[in-house]
Amino acid sequence: MYNLPDSLKSNKSIDELLVGRENNFDFIRFIAAVAVIFSHSFDILAFQKEPLRTFSDGRYTIGDLSVAVFFIISGLLITQSFQRSSNFRSFVLARVLRIYPALIVIVVLTVFLIGPFLTTLSLNEYFSSRLTYTYLINALAIRMNYFLPGVFLENHYANAVNGSLWTLPLEIGCYALVASIGLFLKRRYIIALSILLAVYAIIRWNLIHANTYYFMIGALVFVFRTKIKTNLILACLSFLVLIVNLHFTSNLHLSYLITGISLSYFIIHIGFVKTTHIKNFTKNGDFSYGLYIWAFIVQQSIASFYPTMNFYLYFIIAVIVTLCFAFASWYLIERPSLKLKKMLIDKRQIVKGFAFSVSK
Repeated sequence: MYNLPDSLKSNKSIDELLVGRENNFDFIRFIAAVAVIFSHSFDILAFQKEPLRTFSDGRYTIGDLSVAVFFIISGLLITQSFQRSSNFRSFVLARVLRIYPALIVIVVLTVFLIGPFLTTLSLNEYFSSRLTYTYLINALAIRMNYFLPGVFLENHYANAVNGSLWTLPLEIGCYALVASIGLFLKRRYIIALSILLAVYAIIRWNLIHANTYYFMIGALVFVFRTKIKTNLILACLSFLVLIVNLHFTSNLHLSYLITGISLSYFIIHIGFVKTTHIKNFTKNGDFSYGLYIWAFIVQQSIASFYPTMNFYLYFIIAVIVTLCFAFASWYLIERPSLKLKKMLIDKRQIVKGFAFSVSK
């Protein structure tokens, strides 16, 4: 009987690979965050057409695919997080402490420090405007405002103070969908329905987006983790299908469908490739979230002072400056918040254990 070569045989299942934390997803997210900076640089500097936008006849940018990578990985890991959470409260607490502390800080600093420094208005006019305080609503990550009075009015990408924040309401909505579906499957119908209604009432149309589909593909990979296996040949074929699809598929909905499947398989395969150093990439800090939320405002600020800077010099400076902010965000805000999450969860478990022992 003919045996397939080893290269064509399936490797481990996703379920086996998810045991422990030996994966490359943190590194992939970091690269994706840098790729978003690269992609945005074309629009902010009004440079020549972005390469992938040209290659795909305007259907995609490098930034679009990078954000899709974020959502695919998030779909996989957030669904895993929900499944492993001891209860719904701990899942919500983990998500809140990961997203909101750094977001609140950047929104407050933008309104009360960066905005006053960069506005073309007088400080009295700036702080007298209702729009200045409307921007603070961004800290809720429900619906984003992008305008601050007198800020970046002369930029090529005018009026957009921090365009990258648009994905956060969408991501939080995806978290809520995972939670509601999970609770429904656990027969907690009232809570599940309440979450769905709340999501609809608060962010409605934000969930009707290609990135929601990418997130759900990642979530489905986790759901069928025992059935899906990584395979080098299939990963290479997925990448080839992705490239062909980006260039030739003119029907946008069909293109999204193919992109979601091919990109998901390729990225998840790369995420579990055995590496020596990359798997420990974030041992000194996970800077991808900080890079993502700080990049756009840093890029706009640089462009406001040096609108004709050389493109590649601009990109390098933007990455370095943004990385400094991401470094500060991690060590001063994000890491302490994650430690707080662990403390609160451990404290809750101790209290529950004590209550149980007393009741016996």
